[in-house]
Amino acid sequence: MSSSLEGAVSTSFEDDVLTSLWENINSLAPPQDATLPSRQNGVCIPQKKYEKGAGRGAPNNQNLVLFVRQDGSYLPVIAALDENYDGLVNRDLQALGEAGFTIIIRFEWPGYVSQDFQVRTFDWCVPPKRISLSKLGTEVAKVVRQLVDKLQTQNIAPEHAQWRVGPNGIEIKDLRLAALEQVSAGSYQARLFYKPQN
Repeated sequence: MSSSLEGAVSTSFEDDVLTSLWENINSLAPPQDATLPSRQNGVCIPQKKYEKGAGRGAPNNQNLVLFVRQDGSYLPVIAALDENYDGLVNRDLQALGEAGFTIIIRFEWPGYVSQDFQVRTFDWCVPPKRISLSKLGTEVAKVVRQLVDKLQTQNIAPEHAQWRVGPNGIEIKDLRLAALEQVSAGSYQARLFYKPQN
């Protein structure tokens, strides 16, 4: 990560989330392209907000699902893949109460072609029940892994080289899942933070 990115401070996605977390965990609205550096969580991956379908089934009120731990850190993708949910706030609550059986997770990673993946929102037990926040985190982490595997085989636009995915760039161990932001009916955009790991 370049020093210019480490020093870039935009509108306070993280401050707003942590200030309001205990009051209303699912109704916060992050700015589109926050690049707030943080010792704890790193830098937000800047994504253009997905807008296709606006006015055609898109939600009137934004729905935001947070993956924040009790110490204020966001959920590391590697921890979610390992089903390590230590300290995750509201980990056992059912998530996405009005969603269908599956949702689309969208990514607008800078310098790459847009990507989307489908994830399930139900456990197929008898009777079926909606998955918990922690299980949803694992499902999203799985598609983040797919995203990383896919992007590291593609060329990135030169002007976005600092966000390159792959060896000597951003790897899955460096990523934290902060939130899912609803961007259309049945689809959510994942908000990821980059914090380099040794």
